[in-house]
Amino acid sequence: MKINTKREVDNAIRDLRNVVRDLMNADYLTYESNVKRLIYLVNSNEILFNALNSYISKTLDLSKIEVNLDGGWGKLVLPLSKEERISYGLQVLKRFSESDGYAIEYAFSFFYNKNITAALRKINEQLFTPIFRDIFQLLEEINKETKIAK
Repeated sequence: MKINTKREVDNAIRDLRNVVRDLMNADYLTYESNVKRLIYLVNSNEILFNALNSYISKTLDLSKIEVNLDGGWGKLVLPLSKEERISYGLQVLKRFSESDGYAIEYAFSFFYNKNITAALRKINEQLFTPIFRDIFQLLEEINKETKIAK
């Protein structure tokens, strides 16, 4: 197993922050491409992959999280544990990246707003902002344990 340097971990965190910032500021026309960039970065960056893949592949009972209501509406009952919230958020992003238009369908199901960009921003504010905060805390802990590059 390769030992990563502090510089490599810093660079991975920086790259993720940049993509997250782009996603948080994206509108309807760029949202899906930014989601795909984020998932690509997580899958292609060894540090991010090693830190986050177990969250992406964790088994969750989505029927307890994504509760269907009458009329096609839904209600999110987010997990109480930080690990399961991170897993759920990353899995939602992965689903967004794999199916064109799914982010918009999800936005209207759980964060309804007549304006598509406003609905996507609600997802970012209410779901992804807290999850990315937790992810960055996790990565900072990894960074504290990393050896300083010589």
